[in-house]
Amino acid sequence: MEDERGELDVPVDVEGSSAIIRPDGELDIATVSLLERALERAAKLTNGRVVLDLQGLGFMDCSGLEAILRAREALGERFILRAGTRRVHRVIELAQLEEPLPFEGGSGA
Repeated sequence: MEDERGELDVPVDVEGSSAIIRPDGELDIATVSLLERALERAAKLTNGRVVLDLQGLGFMDCSGLEAILRAREALGERFILRAGTRRVHRVIELAQLEEPLPFEGGSGA
């Protein structure tokens, strides 16, 4: 039987003192719990940065954005974003959260 949730793979890798999360697929209400579990796992793997790399996402809805905001609150300065595709970044722009979110190297895409 096919999984009714959207497709999302959420690998977590440790590189040096950072945990890198590279979600691949669609981040929406059906898959956001996968990202939340990956964020929790990443925070436990290292005391360093937790980097959420958005480049592999083809789609993100507001539930994904909410998860990002909760991660920022929980992890503070340890949490860093890597910009994704224009389509995904548009959600962040529409919510007017480019400046307050911690993008690696400054604001996003």
